[in-house]
Amino acid sequence: MTSRDRSDRDRRRLNQISSLNRRNHRTTCGQIVWSPSSRRSRIVVALIEAMSIRTVERLAENRADGISSRGGRGFCGWAEPHRPPELQTLGHALHADSVAMGGGVPLETRIALLRQHGSFSQAYSATFQPGLEHFGGERGFIAYKTVWGTAMVLADPVAARETAGDLIACFLRRFSDVAFWQVSSRVAEILAPLGFFINEMGTETRLDLASYDFGGQRKRNLRKAVVRAAKLGYVTRECPLAAVDLSEVKTVSAAWRRTRPLRRRETAFLCRPAVFGEELDVRRFFAFNRDGRLVAFAFFDPVYENGHIVGYSISKTRGLPNADLVLHAVKRCAIETFQKEQKRWVFHGLSPFEGIKDKDFAAHKNRLVRSAFRSAYRNPLFNRYVYSLQGIARNKRQLGGVTEQTYCAFNKLPSLLRVLKLVRACNIL
Repeated sequence: MTSRDRSDRDRRRLNQISSLNRRNHRTTCGQIVWSPSSRRSRIVVALIEAMSIRTVERLAENRADGISSRGGRGFCGWAEPHRPPELQTLGHALHADSVAMGGGVPLETRIALLRQHGSFSQAYSATFQPGLEHFGGERGFIAYKTVWGTAMVLADPVAARETAGDLIACFLRRFSDVAFWQVSSRVAEILAPLGFFINEMGTETRLDLASYDFGGQRKRNLRKAVVRAAKLGYVTRECPLAAVDLSEVKTVSAAWRRTRPLRRRETAFLCRPAVFGEELDVRRFFAFNRDGRLVAFAFFDPVYENGHIVGYSISKTRGLPNADLVLHAVKRCAIETFQKEQKRWVFHGLSPFEGIKDKDFAAHKNRLVRSAFRSAYRNPLFNRYVYSLQGIARNKRQLGGVTEQTYCAFNKLPSLLRVLKLVRACNIL
């Protein structure tokens, strides 16, 4: 089969998915120009097609489920979400000079807000990640990226708790098609009364440094790896990027990426792309072999509260092939350093689609999205060729810590198209 034949086949598959969604949503959706050429793209399309067909076959039996609690709309309904009257006045409390006009938020303003309210793992990424736009003003901002007509919001607003609801209301008045990703339960509670579908999207791990240690059965392999790395002569230390050969850092990064399903591109949106230059308050730890050659590194983004750095979020950990034990040593060195500085937290990041139960917002869940997330997490082809979801979850479990569920929310259908837009936003397609 030629590449042109494969593209035609994939286009027919996507048209079938759109046709299924149109029949069940009783509306039309915009036509998408789609021309996947890689094996990864074809796998994603095939998985979405399979999940769509499997769920639609169950639709007739579950048609009545969820209608009464959503104002007459079933979980596949295309009707506009109910907008309460208070949505028209919520945003009026925002400061008059906030950039509700959509002109963006200056970097200096974003940094000032980050230092006051950046107490969650994605705050630094929301402030600095290339390709994101920013809506708001001096009292807070929302980071988002437009994908195929949908405003894809990254994490919580960087704002005070009492301001977040008003800021979200202003954002919804400007953008009608919105999806929020990796938000906290606090933001999900704001969105639930506004007609949003809300689904769990995976756990986030946090280490409480005041009580954290490396004891216990779960961390046994971690302790062994650190001891073995020391016996083999590896040395781990913190140093600025200028003190390291930048070409070696890039070589290690490229070697690590060649062992991943995504070999030729950096992921984005939910994962901040690697930056090989000096950044504000970012900490960097490196591991060297006996000959002084770089073999692994870890970058940590700062987490702020009330103008002070209170912890760090693991941004990037990469090493040469078979250097897993050295990466454990790098992480331990960083954690012990932060503990000596009396920092409060180390965020270990998101485990996408892990531990999904959809209990907290059961009345607002979307069944197709839940099916898509669970299928992707369990599917060996997805894990091998698209994104290693189970591998990420195993890696984070090794360090232990406290896990908290994160959420996604969207106000338009078809629902699986929103999931596909997330894949696109993350640069996986």
